[in-house]
Amino acid sequence: MKIKVAVVFGGKSVEHEISVVSALQAISAANSEIVPVYITKEGEWFSGDVLLKVDNYKNTATLLKQAVRIFPLADGREPGLYTKGMFGALKLYSNVDVVLPVLHGTYGEDGAFQGLMELMAVPYAGCNVLSSAVGMDKILMKKILRESGIPVVD
Repeated sequence: MKIKVAVVFGGKSVEHEISVVSALQAISAANSEIVPVYITKEGEWFSGDVLLKVDNYKNTATLLKQAVRIFPLADGREPGLYTKGMFGALKLYSNVDVVLPVLHGTYGEDGAFQGLMELMAVPYAGCNVLSSAVGMDKILMKKILRESGIPVVD
């Protein structure tokens, strides 16, 4: 049985488009069951097979009409991705075994997304909250490296 991996990409970052390309490359190389999760620049979450073709991103409005709007939840329910069912009731769209964040820049590499995964108790690949935040803060990172005796440029 293959593990189910949510590949999360896009996001509220100036590196949004690069994230889409990176995620589609990762998905094409994956040997797992994949749930693509696209976050718009406005922060809305979507899923569906329509997200798997790069050409579909040429017209985002059309793409989003064909995708499924989802919501990450862990409010006493099974942690997972939910969608709105009949009369607006939330229903499980997909559970996942692990999340692979392929988010670049702000809200992706800075610990914000990792913090959300920690709050939801969902396993994810990559750095934890602290190391993500420190890695994005160039001044703090240089201070830590210097303090550790590792040479860095000014």
